[in-house]
Amino acid sequence: MFSGVKTDYYTMGYDASIKRGDPESMFTAQEVKTVLEWAQEEGMKTGIVTTARVTHATPAALYAKTAHRDWECDKLIPKGGPDGVRDITAQLVGSPRGQKINVILGGGRGSFTPSRKLRSSSLSTVKLDYETDNWNCSREDNKDMVKKWKKLHKNGQFVKTKSQLQ
Repeated sequence: MFSGVKTDYYTMGYDASIKRGDPESMFTAQEVKTVLEWAQEEGMKTGIVTTARVTHATPAALYAKTAHRDWECDKLIPKGGPDGVRDITAQLVGSPRGQKINVILGGGRGSFTPSRKLRSSSLSTVKLDYETDNWNCSREDNKDMVKKWKKLHKNGQFVKTKSQLQ
């Protein structure tokens, strides 16, 4: 979407040789660079501002490389797949592309939150359902991706409320 290269429906960050939903194909398909990567390579500051989840397909197409746009958290990646396949949230937090983004503003805290922690919050009643637009993509690996992001960005700020943003 942001690369100028034809890709396959429901995928991002690869050319059209990627096979939708096939994690194995991520190792043979050609990765493509995006406008975000081009800007970062030129030393420019980059950012994502969205009213959607920051891991949703449209903003994620700037930084993620995946065979399926729904793989926003670890629990949605097919079990038993090859090592090295990372969910979209893990790529935002842990990839060089994601780590170099200067501003990230949007929703989707669930995919950053361990399932055990989410169960006690108000987000725990939400399930992934395209018919109603409800969504729950908490982390089965129980990694706290917000904590990891904060550790990697000592001068960064993570806000959860409108008052914290002001």
